[in-house]
Amino acid sequence: MDDDDKKILKKIKAKKKESFKPNPWLEIKKKIILDAYIRNDGNSAATARELGISRVQMWRYKKEYGLN
Repeated sequence: MDDDDKKILKKIKAKKKESFKPNPWLEIKKKIILDAYIRNDGNSAATARELGISRVQMWRYKKEYGLN
């Protein structure tokens, strides 16, 4: 491997590290959903209505956040 190849690999690795930065908006979204879920005593349909999302999307969030 020559120096140019090493430079390219270094840039690729740096890009990969940048792409794994935590996204604060995802944490905010999660908190909003969890707070609404708690306010509605674990009622998925009521939580979905409050948030203006479908019950299917609420089911996906429950699965993603481990709310069973």
